[in-house]
Amino acid sequence: MPTQNSQPSKIRKNMIWLSLGLCAVGAILGALHMLPIDRVVEKEISAELVITGLPKGLTITPPAEKFVGARVKGPASLVDSLAAQQLTCTLNLAGSAPGLISFPLTAENFGLPETLHLSAIKPEMITLRINTSDRKKLPVYIAIAGKPAAGFKVIDSFALPGLVTVIGPENLLARMDRLMTKPITIDGIAESIKKETALDLPAGVRATGMEKAIVVDIRIAAKTDRRTFAGIRVIARGTDHATIFSPPEIVLEIEGPANTLAKLDRLADITVYVDLAGLKPGVYVKRASISLPLSITLVKAEPELFAVTLTKKEP
Repeated sequence: MPTQNSQPSKIRKNMIWLSLGLCAVGAILGALHMLPIDRVVEKEISAELVITGLPKGLTITPPAEKFVGARVKGPASLVDSLAAQQLTCTLNLAGSAPGLISFPLTAENFGLPETLHLSAIKPEMITLRINTSDRKKLPVYIAIAGKPAAGFKVIDSFALPGLVTVIGPENLLARMDRLMTKPITIDGIAESIKKETALDLPAGVRATGMEKAIVVDIRIAAKTDRRTFAGIRVIARGTDHATIFSPPEIVLEIEGPANTLAKLDRLADITVYVDLAGLKPGVYVKRASISLPLSITLVKAEPELFAVTLTKKEP
């Protein structure tokens, strides 16, 4: 049978549990109050336009837009994290047919979490021209910019590979008869160069089957020129006899680097002589020897033969 003081004991226990419960609730509420509140913000973002799903046998003329802008709204922590991500706006062309087609952009193109809301997209629509694709093999030409150093010129240029297969819109490839490289600058150079470069392809055209870059070889050499020198005296060598040449002078046409010819001294750099060693007085027909600088080539000499009269010198 319960005693008289058991009832107050139960009341005290209930009061203790109640107090502990209230303390626990207070602690939880206090902790929640200490937590930061994730406020809602709105921010401008930019996403790269990515096109996928183009049916086989078709090609597109790339749109002018490479990036799509949008205004996104949502929790600050989530919105701020977008800045560190590489955002994309994906446009799926699966099932498309040739023609000029416009695609409206929506939040689905961005693939953002459902907690984020897009309030604006710019541009709101992407317009593409979808064409039937073609394949064509074309020769590669080198685009040369500038001029070599004074006195030098381009004597040859070629690319490796010299033929490249490209894929692109059928109507565009029909008008193309060659492929050009990116411009190669040769301003002020005085020697041949070999370097790698890329093709300068129209929008919508791409090269196929190329494992390496285009290698261009541009050959640079000194400009050549021709000059005629008249009235050059013919001299005798190897004799002490008096000599008379008929005719006494020769006309030379020579060829060589333009810079060298411009500085050529006819008296110091050109020698025309006849070797008369061992000959007695008399009349002889001889061919003249012509001495020129190493880089200069004789084109023509007139006359080729000379009548030489040798006489004894008076004591």
